[in-house]
Amino acid sequence: MSSIFFGRPWLAALMFLCAPAAAGAQPFPGAEPAASATVEAPAEPAAEWRIHAERVELHLPVPAYCEFEAWATDEAWTLRVRSEQTPCGLVGFTDPVLGTASVEPLTTGGFTLRLPWRHWCPVEVGPDDRGGLRVLVRKVYEVTTVRELAPGVAYEQRRKADADGPLVAHVLRLDPRVPGLEVQPVIARDGFAARETVSSMARRRGAVAAINGSYFSPRTGEPLGLLMVNGELVSAPLFHRSAVALGGLRPKIGATALGFRLALPTGETYDLDGLNQPRGLNRLVLYTSRYGPRTATAAGGREWVLDRQGVVLASGEADSPIPADGRVLSAHGQAADWLAKRLKPGTRVKLTMPLAEQWPEARHVVGGGPLLLERGNVRITAEREQFRPDVALGRAPRTALGITADGSLLLVAVDGRQPRHSLGLTLEGLAQLLRSLGAAEALNLDGGGSTVMTVGDTPVSRPSDGTERPVNNALLVVVRGEGMAGTPAWRP
Repeated sequence: MSSIFFGRPWLAALMFLCAPAAAGAQPFPGAEPAASATVEAPAEPAAEWRIHAERVELHLPVPAYCEFEAWATDEAWTLRVRSEQTPCGLVGFTDPVLGTASVEPLTTGGFTLRLPWRHWCPVEVGPDDRGGLRVLVRKVYEVTTVRELAPGVAYEQRRKADADGPLVAHVLRLDPRVPGLEVQPVIARDGFAARETVSSMARRRGAVAAINGSYFSPRTGEPLGLLMVNGELVSAPLFHRSAVALGGLRPKIGATALGFRLALPTGETYDLDGLNQPRGLNRLVLYTSRYGPRTATAAGGREWVLDRQGVVLASGEADSPIPADGRVLSAHGQAADWLAKRLKPGTRVKLTMPLAEQWPEARHVVGGGPLLLERGNVRITAEREQFRPDVALGRAPRTALGITADGSLLLVAVDGRQPRHSLGLTLEGLAQLLRSLGAAEALNLDGGGSTVMTVGDTPVSRPSDGTERPVNNALLVVVRGEGMAGTPAWRP
């Protein structure tokens, strides 16, 4: 809200000599009766609207001395002027973006002008060269503000509007050359299938900033797709979807596959079907302590409890306890029959995974998808990665990660589904935005109502649900502590 005072630029006085007869008074002796006449009052100065496709200009011929204040909300822009008179011509203006102007007089003198706009627009108000006020409203615009949060971390807010409507995007630019600066995933406080708001996760980890991370089940809360935190594999890839590897020498984006293989001392191998997920028919699934205290499987299968080195400690049929430093192999049908003939207490098995060879230096891996950019070109792989229409089609709130040619990271959150604030983006539009920001590679992450960005633990984006949605995991921007140095080995 702002106030400006104008001094008195000029004062013109017109003086008329007139002697109206008082009641009961007589004319001068010998004078002829005066002829009657009607004198029109001077017209009020008129406001002038100039309407263009990209902007609207308003001239307010405010006389003499005035004070004004202006403010904006998502619903309207309001100007309050205290002056000796109200210009005519304000009422009746209408515009597809700015709506229909309304004016209310002030009891203390002056008026309030209100524009119930379709969405926020930048407005400039100030004196003009005609001795009045000039109001400039930009309907087509792009405004960027930048704030440094920490060495190597900058936050950008980008607001723009065109004929389609408004768009608000939030960008974190991270310089990987700054020592100790890292982007790392964190899981909700209460475990594998828990949910927590991004602001809460940022608060308890002291993050510089944060965004929401990978997909998760809206029914159970479990992560969907590849997730590795500080070298520990939490969940497995899904449908060969794309993921980003972090914490190594340089972030990388690529397609993934489970590729888990169980190798026996005899040289025989068997491919696993899943990690930390419900076991289906004729499937072999590995459970770690991340999943919970027990496998929670139903009767009808076979299970083998392994220690940290992969040695079989015991066997059972279902719902086996998972050692804090061990794992459980759970099999059904053909997989159970095959393993039952080969595993017994004391047998040592080995688990291999091609992803460990694909990204051996990675500390963290976060799955998402689809791919957005590859070598600077738009390449959206929604069909290949088997994404449903609710992700692949239409405008929506979006979260994404990009990598520039020099290895810098871009974390992006786009507000959406709020016509007065931001419409959101299609995947194509998101890819174009990432490319305009300088990304050469880019990956879509979980979006919709999950999309949020925080600076510290304060949300700077506007979640489409109206409030933050609790999610399974988030990506935090942190300064790495001494205890996190080095790259842990992959460990399923």
